[in-house]
Amino acid sequence: MHNSNVIILGAGICGLILAKKLQNHGFKVKVLDKGRGVGGRMATRRFGGGRVDHGAQFFTARGDNMRAVLSDPAVKDVVRVWSKGFATSTAGEAFEDGHPRYMALNGMSSIPKALAKGLDIQTSVKIDLTERKDSSWALKSAEGEFFNADLLIMTCPAEQALRLLHHGEVQLNSNEEKILKNINYHPSIALMVKISGESKIPKPGGIRFDSGPISWIADNTQKGLPTQNPDESLITIHSDPLFAEENWEEDLSIAAQKLLEEAKAWVGDSVVEWQPHRWRYSLSLQKMEPGFLKLSGPPIGYIAGDGFGGGKIEGAVNSAFATFQALIESES
Repeated sequence: MHNSNVIILGAGICGLILAKKLQNHGFKVKVLDKGRGVGGRMATRRFGGGRVDHGAQFFTARGDNMRAVLSDPAVKDVVRVWSKGFATSTAGEAFEDGHPRYMALNGMSSIPKALAKGLDIQTSVKIDLTERKDSSWALKSAEGEFFNADLLIMTCPAEQALRLLHHGEVQLNSNEEKILKNINYHPSIALMVKISGESKIPKPGGIRFDSGPISWIADNTQKGLPTQNPDESLITIHSDPLFAEENWEEDLSIAAQKLLEEAKAWVGDSVVEWQPHRWRYSLSLQKMEPGFLKLSGPPIGYIAGDGFGGGKIEGAVNSAFATFQALIESES
């Protein structure tokens, strides 16, 4: 299969790592993503004269796979340790547990951008039809562009993958259907906020909430992300899943005002501007073995991502490594 054409749906970290590994192994790989850039939830936005991480805030490297990514020359120069623990809403200072939390120097999106170099990636492509055609896959975009592949790897959220497969009348067995339907994601509403002066968020700039409508607050300025005005601070607020569900169809400005009111003790009254963002697939809590789903063929397909790896960035990375290993072993 070394001359096989591979299409990977999703340019998040799972898809990018798989693409890089397969390309280095001799496969011809093309990555498609409906977003304007790479990275998925490893997202950084220009806001308020600076940069704000409004998706994933940090990552851990507790296993060998994530440590291998950290040692990648393309990655190691853009990453540093942020902290070894954060404050909680009931504690006045950070509790360090000894596990490093890593961040990217210019925002989390700089990591997937580094991994993407040298890969064939096409963004702003919304695939709306995925079909099996004898021994190959046929994909069509909403714009009418067609793609063909011998091997398809879907790293988008499981719900999206299942919807695409159903739309293309791809026959799945009962176990495949069950696995994909059992992968659920929590939603979240993220709010980027610019305030005058310093926030009241304790060092190193993050607060984890165990209850209430807010799950997380981070001070991107304390975190060290670039900012234009040293007299202002750029804050990220993430809602908890219940708040997101209850306010999902609400006018986002109303949800934003509710979150600002809840966060007043840490952001104060000096809000200059704010900008909300919905994350439909914010966090998956599943952890499955072996960390991916292989679709019975022909043609063969794989579904991978953080939904199989226990959520978070390290879970997505573990899924990518497991999928690659299985694919290579199936060749031998």
